[in-house]
Amino acid sequence: MPGSRWATKQWPTRHWTTLARALIHRGLQVSWVGGPGEEGLAQGPGERHFERDLAAAACALATCAVAVGGDSGLAHLARAVDTPVVMLFGPTDAARHPPDAGRHDLFVSPLPCRPCSPHGPKTCPLGHHRCMQDLIPAAVLRAVDAHL
Repeated sequence: MPGSRWATKQWPTRHWTTLARALIHRGLQVSWVGGPGEEGLAQGPGERHFERDLAAAACALATCAVAVGGDSGLAHLARAVDTPVVMLFGPTDAARHPPDAGRHDLFVSPLPCRPCSPHGPKTCPLGHHRCMQDLIPAAVLRAVDAHL
């Protein structure tokens, strides 16, 4: 789930590509799930499910062994359909979304400048966007592996 309403809550495309390739290398199937207009964020191998209909997105997420995404509506939808989620938090406060008994992992950048916004600012106030840049794919991959 590479998209988010706010660009500052999106993980870098190069990280998504690295993660998708690593998952496929492990023999796993990758499905990109998002909304209309987010298709360009899926810059890696895998099936694409960019739905206009929330019910169709929920069905796609319910079939996943684990979902990965930023603090977005689809990540919360994945939790609602009981799919384990690895949720990436940059500018927003992860404390507002406590984990559910080991079913969901929250990745939070340890930068002192975050959280900088309750919902994600339009741009990084400091101009570096390290809160999402520094969440490395290898760490996210380990969390995904823990759910498989």
